Amino acid sequence: MHNLTIIDSVVIPDFAYDRVGAVLYVNSENQTSNVAFLDADGHYQTAGVYANLDTDSEFTYCGDGTVTFKIETEKGVAHTYQLSISIDGDNVSFVARDSLDNK
Repeated sequence: MHNLTIIDSVVIPDFAYDRVGAVLYVNSENQTSNVAFLDADGHYQTAGVYANLDTDSEFTYCGDGTVTFKIETEKGVAHTYQLSISIDGDNVSFVARDSLDNK
């Protein structure tokens, strides 16, 4: 897949939901910014947002299955996007929060 570009990665030291790391990547085909949450066997769950990453993504693991990174509005305003994973058996859920939602 030539349309995927890896931007950054982080370790998940608390092993939340049996994940060991997360990878921030861009899919240029559908113009999304995405995060893949990986387990030790290389299996992953992914979610993303239709937005461009900021020049400095500031990809950070915050604990308890949550990462943050910087995206830009269509007008070029940088803001923080938070993405959290939770897993209960076969059910995988994501919760997204945008710092602009609080303004």
